[in-house]
Amino acid sequence: MKIKTDWKGIAKKYLKILNPVPPIGGLEITDSELRFLLIRETDFVLASLKLSPGIVVGGSVQDGKSFRAALAQLHVQISAPDLPVHCIVILPPNAVYLQSFSVPALDEIRLAEAAKLNLQMISPIDIKNAYYSWQKISEVVSDSGQVDLLGAFTESSRVDAIVAGLEEAHFVIAAIEFPALSLTRTVSEFRSDIVSGDPHLIVHISPDGVATMIIKNRNLYFNDFNSWKTIQEEIGGTSLDRGSVKNFLAREISRMLNFYTGRFGGLPADVVTFSEVFQEEIAAILPQELAKKVKLLSLKDIADLHSVWFTALGAARRGTIPRSRDTIISLTNKSAETRYVEERVLNFVRLWQKILLAIGGLMLFFFIAVDSLLARTEAPLATQLIQGGAPSQLVETKSLEAQATQFNHATTLALKAKTYFIDWTPFVRYLESVAGDTIGLTRIGTTNDSLVVLGAGSAPNIIAVVAFKDRLSRDQHFEGVSLPVINLKPKADGTIDFSFSFKLKSLEL
Repeated sequence: MKIKTDWKGIAKKYLKILNPVPPIGGLEITDSELRFLLIRETDFVLASLKLSPGIVVGGSVQDGKSFRAALAQLHVQISAPDLPVHCIVILPPNAVYLQSFSVPALDEIRLAEAAKLNLQMISPIDIKNAYYSWQKISEVVSDSGQVDLLGAFTESSRVDAIVAGLEEAHFVIAAIEFPALSLTRTVSEFRSDIVSGDPHLIVHISPDGVATMIIKNRNLYFNDFNSWKTIQEEIGGTSLDRGSVKNFLAREISRMLNFYTGRFGGLPADVVTFSEVFQEEIAAILPQELAKKVKLLSLKDIADLHSVWFTALGAARRGTIPRSRDTIISLTNKSAETRYVEERVLNFVRLWQKILLAIGGLMLFFFIAVDSLLARTEAPLATQLIQGGAPSQLVETKSLEAQATQFNHATTLALKAKTYFIDWTPFVRYLESVAGDTIGLTRIGTTNDSLVVLGAGSAPNIIAVVAFKDRLSRDQHFEGVSLPVINLKPKADGTIDFSFSFKLKSLEL
């Protein structure tokens, strides 16, 4: 059985070691509190800090100095002050405007261009002073051939003030989103039993206010948020009681259901709430067939996590997505994204700086240890050499010296003999070319005078022999060519053996 090797997985593993991806948590910013949640393998890192009144108001930073100081205090709860904390930032809920719209089904590039053009046209604020983004929330609708998109807008001044404070407090921003998007992800990722193709109505009552959402196929389609201050102003009362809140919820949920009916028809599959507070009131103001379908959201395997952390949990879940595959709405400017990339590079440099320093320290320790060992060995060896060494060692040394001398002498003779060697290969090849195809050379030799050549050969007839002698005589490299007639020996098959001699004018042909 052949075992397949997951080379791609192995490569990813080593790339993570060489350039580790920093953990990214979810950082929720509200008018009253900062909450940070980081997902680890077996648990969460949680950190929170109450904000004094007036620091953040209506989703805008009003006291930048106090805001930066609060972020610095929160950072200390998470990590060392000089180490960066990577995060998905969640803007205050009333700082973002949402608008769903549809565009024709286009390729990726033209879809982005169409989405951008539509966003500029439908923006509820001056597009020049806004950060905006979009994401796909449905596939192609067969009847109309349209794609549903969700657009989000926020005032750039709000985001810039928050980003400035975060960067000063050593928070590195990977993306910026809003609470409804984070909560949708929490519901989708951690409660698969209520995520189906049918739309769901979400009612989230939190310390900041009341949010109502419609989600379908794990995507947010509509969101509306009202702070407690806004609700108090709307009901015209000086204080909020259970009855007035119930009346507000009745109007808000009725408006949401009307939107739902106009968009999808019928009623939602169910209604999901995040806490037991007002759960009975919510059921009481719903149509009878929907009242029975009110569900309390409790997260699978993390039931002990309080609902106040569900928003930060959704953003932290986004932080586990590889940055290259994160195409979700992000209300940030390019400088924040660039800052994240730069921080990744600095992270890489800092990591390998520590590794190289550690390796350098180990090598230094090794060299010091070796130097110390050699220093301890040097003194006994010096003493031993002065005393002449042990008798057995002296005998062995002399034997080795004699063998070395003999080897050197043999090497010298071999090199000297090489100077007398003559390579006859070029000469033999040249002589064969002079003999041609009709003459077969059977012997070639020299006398004590290396310039005199003696040879013998075989020819098909006397004419070929004479022609061979003529070629030797005409050749500029030979002289004194001799081919005696008495040395011609006819053979029974008609061929003739002969011998010849000549003198080379030079050994270099």
